[in-house]
Amino acid sequence: MPTTSTCPGTCNRRWRDAEQRRELHGDPNPYTPVAGEPAWCLTCTSRLRTAISDMPRYAALLAVEAVHASPSPGVHVTGSKEQPLHPGDGAYRLLDEIHDALAFWEDAWCGLAGFRTRPAGRQGAVIARAARFLAAQLDRILIDGRIAEELDENIRTLKRQTEHVLHYQDVRPTPRDGVPCRECDHMTLEHQVDGHGRATGDTVCACCLTVYSEDELQAWIRMCAAYTQQQGAAA
Repeated sequence: MPTTSTCPGTCNRRWRDAEQRRELHGDPNPYTPVAGEPAWCLTCTSRLRTAISDMPRYAALLAVEAVHASPSPGVHVTGSKEQPLHPGDGAYRLLDEIHDALAFWEDAWCGLAGFRTRPAGRQGAVIARAARFLAAQLDRILIDGRIAEELDENIRTLKRQTEHVLHYQDVRPTPRDGVPCRECDHMTLEHQVDGHGRATGDTVCACCLTVYSEDELQAWIRMCAAYTQQQGAAA
């Protein structure tokens, strides 16, 4: 399982899965864990900070979606065939979840770090304030470690749910297993998607963020295959 120098973030997801298979079944682990800098790697830290900082913008978009979404005649409130379920209801609920989650994590870190508890306020103001506070305190939160993994999981879940409601996630990144990154040598290549969940046609390393066009990737795969054949012949 991860050591104190191993990043607990999503960059090591495949390494952790392979470690579990190794411990249970003895399968070799082909992945090299990404080290923390000092606790979490720079890529996972940046992703989490960006996701937290995006929450006020997501909240504003959800508020618009809640007000202006069109009712769907095919979906009804439970027990009623006459009352359509307004798609804005889901946006309202998610907006409340974002508010409650950010306020909770703000209070939790204030308690752990010895800050005064922040006062209650309007929903939008609390979301904006808590997002600024958590993003500014993130390095300390990750080094402290007591709420870091739960915070990361919660924020990633809220981001994924929001992007689904806002129809951003039509395509999700899928791994390109078996090929190491030429820059960092980690097995973390995946199909790239843009900020709206659309496939770009390129491949990106989830660890160091190196981007490959399809031609560049195929050339790199051929180089890896040729090197492997040379090593086999030499043996």
